[in-house]
Amino acid sequence: MKKMCFGTFFTILCQAKLNINQQDFFELIMSAFDIPGGVDSDKGTVGHYKKGEDLVEEIINAAQNTPIELVVSYVNKHLLPKLNKNKNINLVLAIKDILNNDTTLSGSTIIGRSSDFTKDRIINSSTFSLPSLLANVLVYSICDIKNSTCVKNIKEIPKNYLDSFDDSSTKIYFNENPPRINFELDYTAKVESFNNTFVEVEHTGNLPLSNPSNVKIYHLNILNNRFDFRNISQFIKTNIGNYVFSRAKIKDYSLNNDVQSIGLDALRELQRTGSSLSDDNHFSEIMLYSFLECALNAPKIMSKIELSNTGGSFRSHSSGVHLLPSENLSILNHQLVFGASKIVNNLKDAVDNALVQIKEISNNQDEEYNLIEGSILTAIFPPDLTVYLKNLLIPNRQGIDRPDVAYGIFLSYEIEHQTPESISNVEFRNYIKEKMKSDIEAIIPYIYSQINGLGLESSSFYIYVLPLINLNDKERIMENALGVSI
Repeated sequence: MKKMCFGTFFTILCQAKLNINQQDFFELIMSAFDIPGGVDSDKGTVGHYKKGEDLVEEIINAAQNTPIELVVSYVNKHLLPKLNKNKNINLVLAIKDILNNDTTLSGSTIIGRSSDFTKDRIINSSTFSLPSLLANVLVYSICDIKNSTCVKNIKEIPKNYLDSFDDSSTKIYFNENPPRINFELDYTAKVESFNNTFVEVEHTGNLPLSNPSNVKIYHLNILNNRFDFRNISQFIKTNIGNYVFSRAKIKDYSLNNDVQSIGLDALRELQRTGSSLSDDNHFSEIMLYSFLECALNAPKIMSKIELSNTGGSFRSHSSGVHLLPSENLSILNHQLVFGASKIVNNLKDAVDNALVQIKEISNNQDEEYNLIEGSILTAIFPPDLTVYLKNLLIPNRQGIDRPDVAYGIFLSYEIEHQTPESISNVEFRNYIKEKMKSDIEAIIPYIYSQINGLGLESSSFYIYVLPLINLNDKERIMENALGVSI
């Protein structure tokens, strides 16, 4: 019987490590904790730990006293770079296999310090935050089980154990942002400001689609039992020009030494198009742009307002178009992400309305693609970028494919909440976060069934949700940002 203990976990991590010796690797792992006097990482000590000797009390106490958030951050920053990225899925499958074989644990056993990582949830989930999973398993293996009780179990992990999962057909997805790739199409939104404005709530739901997808939920900063609008209003004010105008137009402002006029001119453009976009909502479309650029790391090609200004008989159904670059720029598997954005009183209706828009985009996919291709040949991009995008989106060589079509969705809804006066500020914060978590985990199976019903299960979906306490707050946010109602 396989059993999760430090010897077992360290063994599988060693099978994934890159060019670092076992002693230095052990010291690297243990540096996640503040251990008095440092770590004894000589060959004999590490070898004994790997074979099942109990860890010293200093290590166990340090692991118990280190907040799990700090361990997660350390794993992400220092441990993952020392692991073979091609073995990330194998590590998850190995952890699932070991826990599944460990009959001494009940399904509700928490593996680590987060209730998200129970034995059953780990075994049955297919989407993970890898740093969080590894950090929680590490803490569990050190603090919650004696290493010496697993001597026989450690021997059940053969030298080729991790490699044995290479041919597994099990789908595993990682709920992490793709990296910000440094390539020709630059990012326009300010990611630092985004990170100070929107707070992600982690959950265990996932979309088990055949291609990479995610569903993420965020909240604004909370102040006195209300969402605080100051940061989001400032974020919109800072980014409104880059949302409204093309890169070529922004470059013209810079060349003419007139950058200070961008915000005012952007506001005028929003007001000018207000009547023609009466069925849409500027707030939701700006949020879609912001989340696709800053959370998905997919630079804008054209926003909704740019699409609405594009000439021709075909009117785009999309709320914006972004390009998600491949992590490996030597492999041309970029995605063209068409967006939908909806704000409705309840989350299910928001999902339904967004998917109606997605279906319209899908039904008119050729026309949507032709609109983007035609726009690239005009002056909405600087000349050098026009050439780059033309070669990328309009391939003229045999064997070069266009980027795949994917879908990005922004949703907002009125979150049901307790009367603020009846609970403390701390209780309200905890309540809102737990309510958001339960809302998103409950709706994901419905989203998956609707995507399948539309026949779009072969596409990637990137879904971002931002609840509001009152939907009228979106007007307040925009007025605070721009100084006027639009």
